[in-house]
Amino acid sequence: AKVRLPFGGEQPAAVNAYIKDTALAVGGDLTVSALSEAAINATVSNEATSAAAALKGAEALALGFVVANNKVSSHADAYVEGVSALGSASANHVGGSVTIAAEDATSIDANSTLKVTATAVNDYGISVGLNLLQSMLSDYQFTTKSGSQWVGNGALVRVASDYANAALSAAQSEALRGKVFVYIGGGTSNDLELRNLATINYADTDKWLEVKVDTLFDFLDMLGLDKLNLSNSPANAFGGMVIRNDVRGGADATLADSVLRAGADIAVTALETATIRATDLSTVLSRGGTKMGDSIAVNGLIAHNLVLGAAEASIVGSDVLNRSGDIVVDAQNTSTIKAEIQSDTKSNGVSVGVTLAFNTVGFQGQNIFFDTVDALFGAGLADALPVGARATIENSNVDPAGSLRLSAVSDAAVDATIENSATSIAVSLSNDTTTVAVGAVVALNKVATETRATIDGGSLGAAAGDIELQAIDTASIASTVKVASLSVSVSKTAAMSFSVGASIARNEIDHAVEASITGVPAVRATAGQVRLLASESSSIDATSTATSIALSGSGADAKSFSGGGAIAINSIDGSVEAFIKGIAANQLTQVEAGSFIKVEAQDSSTINAEILSLSVAATAGVGNTTAGSIGISIARNLIGWAEYGGSSAIPVHAYTQNANLIAGGGITISATANSTIDALVGAGSVAVGLAGGNSTALTAGGLWSDNEIATDVKAYVDGAAEVSTTTGDITVAARVGSSGDTE
Repeated sequence: AKVRLPFGGEQPAAVNAYIKDTALAVGGDLTVSALSEAAINATVSNEATSAAAALKGAEALALGFVVANNKVSSHADAYVEGVSALGSASANHVGGSVTIAAEDATSIDANSTLKVTATAVNDYGISVGLNLLQSMLSDYQFTTKSGSQWVGNGALVRVASDYANAALSAAQSEALRGKVFVYIGGGTSNDLELRNLATINYADTDKWLEVKVDTLFDFLDMLGLDKLNLSNSPANAFGGMVIRNDVRGGADATLADSVLRAGADIAVTALETATIRATDLSTVLSRGGTKMGDSIAVNGLIAHNLVLGAAEASIVGSDVLNRSGDIVVDAQNTSTIKAEIQSDTKSNGVSVGVTLAFNTVGFQGQNIFFDTVDALFGAGLADALPVGARATIENSNVDPAGSLRLSAVSDAAVDATIENSATSIAVSLSNDTTTVAVGAVVALNKVATETRATIDGGSLGAAAGDIELQAIDTASIASTVKVASLSVSVSKTAAMSFSVGASIARNEIDHAVEASITGVPAVRATAGQVRLLASESSSIDATSTATSIALSGSGADAKSFSGGGAIAINSIDGSVEAFIKGIAANQLTQVEAGSFIKVEAQDSSTINAEILSLSVAATAGVGNTTAGSIGISIARNLIGWAEYGGSSAIPVHAYTQNANLIAGGGITISATANSTIDALVGAGSVAVGLAGGNSTALTAGGLWSDNEIATDVKAYVDGAAEVSTTTGDITVAARVGSSGDTE
């Protein structure tokens, strides 16, 4: 939960567990643990309906809005600070293991629904007549439970659910249950007969006929006779939805400014999980007259989902030793947004549906205007506050009995599906008809991560096991944006239709991954390995489609104009580095491993994009017809490339500098980059005109695809006085694999 001040401000719900400036004398294990869990489950809905029916002069106006602001901020902090040294070098503060653990889980589950409907019917009594007819045909007078009754031609009887007749099989009797039958056996004289309604055989078609009212009225409903407007029938519907979901979390586990001796394992761990699951549905319907302005539906939807948070595990300014077991510093972070956004707008005149959707992980929040500018132009107005994981040892003396392991693992993902449809259909036998349908989506999905496993300064004692540092980051965006716009205009006189569908999506990933040891005199794993791994896997799967169709038909002149555009900008940027760096050129770091030494940087960046647009304009008229259509698709897929300014290659570096390397089983310094772009880009445009007079049809279509990959891959050893291995190979390799496929 988040505590709000009267005029804003954030006060996270904090859970703290700590030992500070305290003398420790623990015979068994010591655990300092902070666990924070904060969640919001929110459901909001609004349904506004305005319905008017009259012989003439009915009007309807419906307004509906939903505004929801869900925010949660929490933090877990576990630390040990200010523990003093013991008088004896062989004594322990803790006889067993030491665990310092912070865990934070923060989430929002939000469901928002809006439905606005305006209906106006002026039909000179047709709907009243249909309702009366339905009542006459379906309002039965009797049931088979009514006993003996005087019945004549036209009497309606409903068969009860337990009806059975000796002349019929059980299956035949069951088939009659729940149905309504009309009596036709009274002859021309229509004499009334006293009949026991429970014992009658209603399968006798000479005397009884089933009344199939539902079939008849389903057909009439399909024809729309109950909503037929024979005069001006203004029906306007306006809906607006603004949704903001904001999750902020953090988990910090720290051993600071302490001298600590333990008999077994020492673990400093931080785990952060931040999640948003959001569903936003907005529907605006107008059922009114067919004259321009008589039926208007406007639907605006704005959704912003934001996640911030990090996991940090650290040993800072301390002197740490254990007598047995391992020393582990581990940070893990998972940040997720899953958003489903749907907008549906329908009318008999003007339909306008616009959706703005912003999903950001690792960026400071900003106003709608700045978000829109970022989405359209990539201005980068929002400050990056990367989510991720950091496992660090800083300015500390660490002496592990077994292995020393630092691990930072981050997984950040945005999964967004955004759909928008706008439909306008008008049919009139008397008035000119004009229909307008506009559907547009602007979507922004951004992820920024920072994942680091580092040792900086201080000293490391010789480890009997391994010394391992790994920074592993996975960042992904799965974005689907679909827009469909349909405008249909039919009139005995003049008909005109306009349709526009636009889909604009921007997807960006920025990452920083580092595994490093710097400023340490010696790194020794006497019987194990020394391994540093920095690994990044980034992927964008983007679909952006726009369909626009305008159709018109007239007994006179007809015009149709359609435009469809799909745009997607997808980019991946960042850095991946693994290195060991000595103090200075004259103070080399001694790196020794009983097994092997490995320093590896790995980067895998993938963009799969599908950008498609289709525009169709078609007219048919007895007089003159005009049809115009344009379809455009633009795709930019960039890996290590600035949108404005050319190459900005992703550094993928693995190296040692001012460090001697001595291994028993081999030495590997490797940097590997694999980058792939697979893009399908298509644009279609069709214009068709059929006319009894003159016909003009104009069509234009175009696409632009820009796929760029730039990586700076380096592997090297610099400033070493000795590089040797007892067995195995010495490998220094930089490998680049990149591919692009565009259709």
